[in-house]
Amino acid sequence: MRRKNTTSEMMKGYLVDSLFWWMKKKPFHDITIGEIAKKAGVNRSTYYRHFDSKEDIIAFGFERMMKEYLEAVTAMGNISHETYLYEMFSHFYRHKEELLLMNRHGVAHLILGVLNRIFLAKASSSDFSDQFPLWYHTGGIYHVFLLWFSFDMEISPRIMTDLAVKM
Repeated sequence: MRRKNTTSEMMKGYLVDSLFWWMKKKPFHDITIGEIAKKAGVNRSTYYRHFDSKEDIIAFGFERMMKEYLEAVTAMGNISHETYLYEMFSHFYRHKEELLLMNRHGVAHLILGVLNRIFLAKASSSDFSDQFPLWYHTGGIYHVFLLWFSFDMEISPRIMTDLAVKM
């Protein structure tokens, strides 16, 4: 099915959804650009207009998840650290299928690049002590996610939050 009159963000979303669909069917490295484009209902040229690789699609998909989360917690206003963590784990738990697919296909490492772009972009100071919390936070989120994925995200967002708060 071919799509017309759609925005760039929608096209990217179709490609993300298509790639995740294919990741349920076959190994990541065996999925072709043609298959992704066809399932998304777009031309191969649309894929190449928006992405350079399948990894770029995955990174865009996670960045979209991350931006949704950040918009939601920003809209909540001044919240506690515990609420921030609970909302984070709850939000990403709703994307469990995609995140576990990323992990199983060996592309979860792309999450770190997205986290770095989002959080480290805020590191405007060249002072080490100012940058330290952002780097620590980013690495912590990434590695906790990897641990959570290794347990198939069976630990609930509430338990994940309680463990993180205890630290």
